[in-house]
Amino acid sequence: MKKLSGYHLKFIAVISMLIDHIAVIFQASLSESIYFILRAAGRLSFPLFCFLLVEGFFHTKNKKRYQQRLFIFAVLSELPYDLAFRYLPVDRPDFLVQLHHPLSVFSAAFQQQNVLFTLFLGFTAMLLMERKQPYGQYSIYKNIDTLILFCCLSEIFQTDCGAAGILCIFLFYSSYKERENNTGLTIKESLIDIAPTVLLTYIPPFPVQISALADSLLLRLYNGEKGKNHKYFFYLFYPLHLVVLYLIK
Repeated sequence: MKKLSGYHLKFIAVISMLIDHIAVIFQASLSESIYFILRAAGRLSFPLFCFLLVEGFFHTKNKKRYQQRLFIFAVLSELPYDLAFRYLPVDRPDFLVQLHHPLSVFSAAFQQQNVLFTLFLGFTAMLLMERKQPYGQYSIYKNIDTLILFCCLSEIFQTDCGAAGILCIFLFYSSYKERENNTGLTIKESLIDIAPTVLLTYIPPFPVQISALADSLLLRLYNGEKGKNHKYFFYLFYPLHLVVLYLIK
């Protein structure tokens, strides 16, 4: 029986993300085995976010507003992200000196952008794909140019998960189109869609990312329903939990 709604999947993804971020930010204080376990648990989050993004894309009443919301919260989350993951090391003794050289500060902060930028790029890519093939039989090959473009953009702007993230979103999007809006993915489809984040995202030690394949079991239990509507809670949770983790550290 399919018992998991979109709300349940989103909640699992958020908890998994929190666990992952705790492992990364406090790695120095953790044993190797605990770090491995926490990172493995954290691998569940991104494929679930990709799947939910695609579901939201096809069910939202206002795609433009959805896209704008992703971009706004991506921008709002960037400073907390840079602080939490030390891309903007304000605790360094020479940080105030570096402020006199804005280019060096910008270069440090530009090392990697938060995952909401990846989701924003993936959503924008889907908008373009829909304009190219709004009706008729879907063909995955007609969207290869759009896929390549946004994979390149994600790598240029160094968004979290990069091209692997865009590819994961694209595969979930293609699965949705090919199954003609039916709810639920088979385990085989889920494994294929999740594969890019497992094969193309290297997180040492290597076996840790394989745990993301467990998402295929969760997606098999998805009932196609949205569930509780706490939309802004999840958007706000992302930057706020990064701020809290930075302050604790």
